[in-house]
Amino acid sequence: MGIFYMIILIDFIFCVYAVSSHDRLHALSDEFIDYINFNQNTWIAGRNFHKKTPLKNIYVLMGTYRDYHNTHREYTPRRNYTSLGKRRYPKNFDARNHWQHCPSLNDIRDQGSCGSCWAVAAASAMTDRGCIHSNGKKNFYFSSQDVLSCVMAVAVEY
Repeated sequence: MGIFYMIILIDFIFCVYAVSSHDRLHALSDEFIDYINFNQNTWIAGRNFHKKTPLKNIYVLMGTYRDYHNTHREYTPRRNYTSLGKRRYPKNFDARNHWQHCPSLNDIRDQGSCGSCWAVAAASAMTDRGCIHSNGKKNFYFSSQDVLSCVMAVAVEY
């Protein structure tokens, strides 16, 4: 399982690097999308928002600072990830293929403009881990709404 998370981390680091090293490309431009797709092959970047969507609207969805341009560099330290050690990682890994008995791995949940990414991510991770742990015998879908709501008692037999 550590390999999967390492691959996700590497993809994330690449995207952060791509964004920071190409400030001249607008994040919603076709050129930026093409640049990302040209420089990696583990997923396909595409358009999720209209080209003229103000970036501040997207920052709000990501849960970042309201005054992003003035505070980002002050609170975000630069880190240099030059070495991943001597570990050997597979060239390709796709959880959907590795655990085909878990249909939740194919789902992409949409939080809309709720700002509940933490709840959606937690519910998705619990759903996937439950299915993987039970070898596909239990395909219970945890609800992000249950995570968001104030509930006195929740009983889930797992």
